[in-house]
Amino acid sequence: MGISEEDQQHLFERFFRGTNATNVQGTGLGLHIVSRYAELLNGNITCKSQINAGTTFNLHFQLTQ
Repeated sequence: MGISEEDQQHLFERFFRGTNATNVQGTGLGLHIVSRYAELLNGNITCKSQINAGTTFNLHFQLTQ
């Protein structure tokens, strides 16, 4: 489905739902929760998306020894 550039700026905010997600169930909490946990574990989440092409989320964590 893809996510517009405008919506990508708000993806990790609580209760945010993309403008093209009207037929998709959800509360808008999932990505916010994932981003908070990633932050708590000294990591981050990134998003690459293109309308009508799809979306990829990447989680990055620094491993310490």
